[in-house]
Amino acid sequence: MLFLIIGSIILVSSKNSKGTPPVIPTPTPVNIPPLSSNAIQVTETDPVNKAAEVAAIQTLSLIFNKNISPADVIFSIQPIVPFTTTADANKLLVTFSSRISPGTTYTYMINYPQTSYSQTFSFTTGKADDPVYNDNASQQNTDWSKKNEPDLYLYNQVPYDTSDFSVKGAFNSSANHFAFTVTLNGDKNQSKQNFLDWLKSLGITDQQIQNFEIQYQ
Repeated sequence: MLFLIIGSIILVSSKNSKGTPPVIPTPTPVNIPPLSSNAIQVTETDPVNKAAEVAAIQTLSLIFNKNISPADVIFSIQPIVPFTTTADANKLLVTFSSRISPGTTYTYMINYPQTSYSQTFSFTTGKADDPVYNDNASQQNTDWSKKNEPDLYLYNQVPYDTSDFSVKGAFNSSANHFAFTVTLNGDKNQSKQNFLDWLKSLGITDQQIQNFEIQYQ
């Protein structure tokens, strides 16, 4: 009798293990509402998203679809680089406190505390043997570069944005120097004067300014 009971238990157990597999419930889709057209979001970056062969930039510029305050956005970057941020109207300027590394892809994220929305961007720096990168890395913000390579010195200060003007730089390989584009806002004459005053506040002389390749728009 005991043998029959044990056999029955084994038989029942065998049926349970080889029977119909358990039913896995179908996941319930999560409906994520579309981003409101009024929500704050980045519309432009400098360097552009996924840019390659980027020089040893000191600053990163982000433009939003509306004016922002420091409490509206949270900036983070990997690999980690110390930085500070400055918000001015619809622009966020990220200034790196230490030199970024060559041949590295940096990914940065913009989080919006008031929503669950975030945006991710990236850029990749040039290789260590890139002459433009090496110049920036070794001479960034030095008195030597200000005196001997003023275009390089200025390049390390941009992009720079205010409510009156914005400045961007790029290397002109045919002329073998850095060139700059200045966008003037509001009163053109006053904005241009404010830009020139900013250059002089950096310790750049009138003669050096005259030698710069600058395009105003």
